[in-house]
Amino acid sequence: MSLHDDILSMDDLEAREVVVKQWGNKKIVVKSLTAAQRYEMIEQCMSVRGNKIDGKKLYIFTLIACAYDPETSAPIFTPADYDKLAGKNSGAIETIIQVANELNGIGEAQVVEMEKN
Repeated sequence: MSLHDDILSMDDLEAREVVVKQWGNKKIVVKSLTAAQRYEMIEQCMSVRGNKIDGKKLYIFTLIACAYDPETSAPIFTPADYDKLAGKNSGAIETIIQVANELNGIGEAQVVEMEKN
């Protein structure tokens, strides 16, 4: 098998289970995004003014895109949950976001850079 075929046939998406103590020690599976999912999420986070990424939107939409039910493998949240999630405990959300960022190769510097551009 060629390198090309090897790479394209490989399942390179990652997942990690996290326990969110602020939500009654609920277990959540955090999954990495495909390149297409990441692009769509960034598009949703673009600010109307200045064509920059809205940091609050990026934070919440990362949670929506990466949080899955460990029993059903279905996404837990949808974009319709945005406002309610924005009102949830920031520590709980940060627990999930830290893992999501790690799985997706996003560090603090990348987040700051995306918000600038």
